[in-house]
Amino acid sequence: MNRDDDNAEMDLSVPRRQSGQRDSMILSRQRSSRRLSAFEDEATITKASNETNKEFTVQNQYSRHDLPELKSTTCETPSSSPCKHDTWYFSSNHVLVNQERVERGISPLHRSRDLDQKARDLAKNSADKTKLKKIPRGLKGNVFRGETIREIHYDMMVNEGREQKKILSNKYNSFGMGTHKGEDGLLYLVQLFEKTRIDQ
Repeated sequence: MNRDDDNAEMDLSVPRRQSGQRDSMILSRQRSSRRLSAFEDEATITKASNETNKEFTVQNQYSRHDLPELKSTTCETPSSSPCKHDTWYFSSNHVLVNQERVERGISPLHRSRDLDQKARDLAKNSADKTKLKKIPRGLKGNVFRGETIREIHYDMMVNEGREQKKILSNKYNSFGMGTHKGEDGLLYLVQLFEKTRIDQ
């Protein structure tokens, strides 16, 4: 599969929402006809019910870690080595960040689609210039680059610098993430955080 083909799709199972369960990472035997792109870490699904639309987020189980190392036909590495940019090496940074917080007894952050979009735009800007651009004034966040999302996340947490402080800060209650791959072959990741009113 060509990793640069944005239209590439895989038949991936999409769990449906069940009463009493969290919106993300729901495992269910029920299936949806929604097709996730091979390049999606997660997707927001809209389900119509009694003239109302409910949205929930599901994780792409095929883009997370602990999966077989498949050979890539497009990666410029020896055929015996899997490509680090292959979809199989992608993980959801939303999940990784909240795992770090929960493990330390810190409340998880609510995902903001508005911040997701802003983060994607900023990540693309950095990737297009193959340079880490500063987060614009008025926004709080991190910008980093690396081979994979998991590698970037690991570096931010191990360095124990300002990136880690923002990830674990109690000042924020919502966040958004965006990634884009640059011409240098590296993945550019932008994380945005904010304190906002969360409607119950």
